[in-house]
Amino acid sequence: MVAAFDNNGAISYPAAFDEVIGVDFDITNKRVHEFTFVKNSPINIRGIGTEVVVPWLDSKTKTVGGSSFAAPYISSIIFNYLCENEGTNKVHQFLENTAKKIVTCDLNPQKLSNKISWINRAIIFPYNKEMHSILRYNDLLNFKIDSVYDVKNLGNINKNVSDLQSIRGNIDWTIKNYKDIDWVDEFDTVILGHTEELGNALEIDLLEEFVKNCEKFNKKLYCFDDLTRYEKIFNVTKERENFWFFPRIDNTFVNKNTFGRLRHVGVPVIAVVGTGSKQGKFTLQLELRARFVENDYTIKQLGSEPSSLLFGFDSCIPVGYRSTVDISGYDLIKVVNDAIGKMEDEKAEIIMVGTQSNTIPLTTGFIGFYPLYNTDILLGSEPDICILSVNFNDDVNYIKRTISYLENYISTKVLALVIFPVMRDSLWSSLTSRGVLIEKNKLNEKKNELFEKTKINVYILGDSNEMDKLYNDIIDFF
Repeated sequence: MVAAFDNNGAISYPAAFDEVIGVDFDITNKRVHEFTFVKNSPINIRGIGTEVVVPWLDSKTKTVGGSSFAAPYISSIIFNYLCENEGTNKVHQFLENTAKKIVTCDLNPQKLSNKISWINRAIIFPYNKEMHSILRYNDLLNFKIDSVYDVKNLGNINKNVSDLQSIRGNIDWTIKNYKDIDWVDEFDTVILGHTEELGNALEIDLLEEFVKNCEKFNKKLYCFDDLTRYEKIFNVTKERENFWFFPRIDNTFVNKNTFGRLRHVGVPVIAVVGTGSKQGKFTLQLELRARFVENDYTIKQLGSEPSSLLFGFDSCIPVGYRSTVDISGYDLIKVVNDAIGKMEDEKAEIIMVGTQSNTIPLTTGFIGFYPLYNTDILLGSEPDICILSVNFNDDVNYIKRTISYLENYISTKVLALVIFPVMRDSLWSSLTSRGVLIEKNKLNEKKNELFEKTKINVYILGDSNEMDKLYNDIIDFF
């Protein structure tokens, strides 16, 4: 069977099936019987890419082009071969032998996958924003957190975590000084958050200190920061490759065997996006994840926080603070699309994707204000709906601009707005700024205001009843 690929560019069926000879077009092939044979790709043949004159209705001719008109020429080549040769088992070899050129694609790019099943008992350092969600949603982890450590300078030592944040379940930790870590204790893994800013303030290389202690005491290390420069110190070998990990994405993850064609995923996809930083987008993803899991849905997730894999997310593209992603643009779009496609292949019933910070520039004049990574993630995942996190004091016109961008450029639907119920005293420091909880009556006033001005349902993060309603809205939509 021979089938043409979609001229609009997407991976299409039946052409992509293994049992079918899928035909694309290639502008370097100028004659009707010229073609390229492709190995290790759903695209098997790339036929004539220039326009040709073909018979049309009413005894007329028409100039046409594209895969649909390349495929019949490939069919004729195969037919003529079969007229002189019995059996179809050598057709692929015949096409390879007679091709104008042969292209062999890389069959095994690295896959985005969860590699951390080796964690059983962990300690955490430092106690900062990235760690709050790990402690709050500890019941969603597949391992136990033994202890929480911090530096004495931040004033958290000897405080209970429950006095500083909410925690799900009947568990609590007293924050200890990291200088008091008992490295011969029975924990097997250190979960190490971002330390450079903190280390600079203390004039200590905290990352190097922890790397060396993990090596010395044979502890595993899950790190949010790039560990590449410590590979020699850590002596990473095949036998020890699961003894350290940090999520990173580079060119080795890029699948180049589809010539730019992407998959349209048939499973419902949700994207959690925002108007700014530090507004609970990851918390919102965990709230929704908990509800899907509780209701026995097979949920697959791609997170943008380095802690995503700790919660069992299927992929992680950490594009936020101190990103370890070394690709962008077309390459990142392909990596995201491959990851989402793999989730569909693994029988996901629903897929959730998270982004970082804002969705459109809040202002211009500094390259760091342009959220290009977020656009790549959204284009690669093609979400059916977006849940938009907003700040209490966001300008309504900015929110409406964000909605317009998502629904027109990304071609999705903004199903709901979720208000972050905390007013930050600073948006810039990752070490401080816990913020002040906004009064319930003011939040409700803001809810009503935003609904009147956007006609989109609005919910308050942190309110269990509100999260239940949002979850049910998503279920109803799909």
